[in-house]
Amino acid sequence: MKRSWLILLVAAASFAAVLPVVAGTTAYESFDYTSGANLWGQAGGSGWSGSWRGRNVGTTGATPFVASTGLSYTDLDGNVLTTSGLAAAVNNTGGTQIGFRDLASGRTGETWVSFLIDPAASGNFIGLTLYNGSDDNSSPFSIVGIDQRLSSDALRLTTIGTTAGPDFDPIDDTTVFAVLRLVPGGGTGGLGLAEVYYNPMLDAVPTTPFDFIDVPTASFDRIRIAATISSVVLYDEFRVGDTFFDVAPYIPVPEPSVCGLFAVGALGFMALRRRKD
Repeated sequence: MKRSWLILLVAAASFAAVLPVVAGTTAYESFDYTSGANLWGQAGGSGWSGSWRGRNVGTTGATPFVASTGLSYTDLDGNVLTTSGLAAAVNNTGGTQIGFRDLASGRTGETWVSFLIDPAASGNFIGLTLYNGSDDNSSPFSIVGIDQRLSSDALRLTTIGTTAGPDFDPIDDTTVFAVLRLVPGGGTGGLGLAEVYYNPMLDAVPTTPFDFIDVPTASFDRIRIAATISSVVLYDEFRVGDTFFDVAPYIPVPEPSVCGLFAVGALGFMALRRRKD
């Protein structure tokens, strides 16, 4: 009897060692909708108020839709970001295509925001922007964004009237895992501070931002996605949370010893089953 319980404990430990590391989030959008559906009006995910809403600025363009596949990210050690659902495909043939989604509860404290983006090779404007209290594209309503501008294929950190540097230039058509950290009062003269991390390791809190910028406030209550290009830009896995691990849950790469433990556990289950038979 004791031997049977030992076998069960070893097997349980082996399976637990390879389970994903999961954390809580304030808001999450995985675009778990029907492929090809119009994005506007979709209301899934958690931590949001209302559905996606959109508008065109300038020439009427194509309507954003739900892509057929989602995006993914694996760090340099092999840890895999936990993902689900599909992705949002934003494209436009002229003007600017803009979409908003409101949080169920606005953020006023230190906040982490993450998302996946395939910026394509357009050299035109795309990006995610955080807003506070309005859809108006002016300070203090437009807080901070990660944009790709007309002059470059690279991503950059921006706020109203200011563009930080340097640019992050990913390989064309390569998914980027972007993480923002907002710190109230952390900027110059009591302004907010925004830090950005690109493709960070998932098993440790990043401490050296790729770039940072002062922002009018660190509070926000909605996100905006946009595009002014004819090719398709993919957005996926929006997360808002209190900590890095809230917005970067992952499946750890199994260590060799864990793989061995897993094998022992599997053999243990087989042995226990034979004893019962």
